[in-house]
Amino acid sequence: FSIVKSLEIPTVIISEIMYNPPEKKEDSLEYIELYNFGDRKVNMKGLCFSEGIDFVFPDTSMEAGTYLLVSGNAKSFYSTFEINSFEWNDSGLKNSGEKIELRTSNGILIDYLAYSDNLPWDTLADGYGHSLEFCGNPGNKNNPGEWTASQIFLRTSLVGDSIYGSPGRACYLSGSLKKTSIKHD
Repeated sequence: FSIVKSLEIPTVIISEIMYNPPEKKEDSLEYIELYNFGDRKVNMKGLCFSEGIDFVFPDTSMEAGTYLLVSGNAKSFYSTFEINSFEWNDSGLKNSGEKIELRTSNGILIDYLAYSDNLPWDTLADGYGHSLEFCGNPGNKNNPGEWTASQIFLRTSLVGDSIYGSPGRACYLSGSLKKTSIKHD
């Protein structure tokens, strides 16, 4: 017989995306937010996005209950949101919708999202300045009803467009912050 070490799947989910920011020429404010819903630190080294964007995490960790951000342009992201982010390696997220996958270095699926710019997905996220926030039941992660356009006004862009989102913070619903209530088995 052989002893097989049990595989621990990281307790990380995709919790917010800005796939079509209100920019005319370039989507420099696109981002993906990850949330560690577990009760332990997660080593992100080698985890990667296998669909949606091209990015492999360097040697970094996420403490329990924290957020991590990956953006299309880390410099623009910081100058707008005043939050550090990693920068992905390709052109970014499709404005029409697509599948985003987060996997281990061995190819095991950790989390995925298949979003769209059409109803029933919240269309305010399609170029009107709002990010999409996951505020629901993790069992229904790809149900458009569990995602909402952010209600948190952050600032006005240089060309006068309003930007809404909560990168690095909990989901905001109807006047209150809501931590994603996820239990790890």
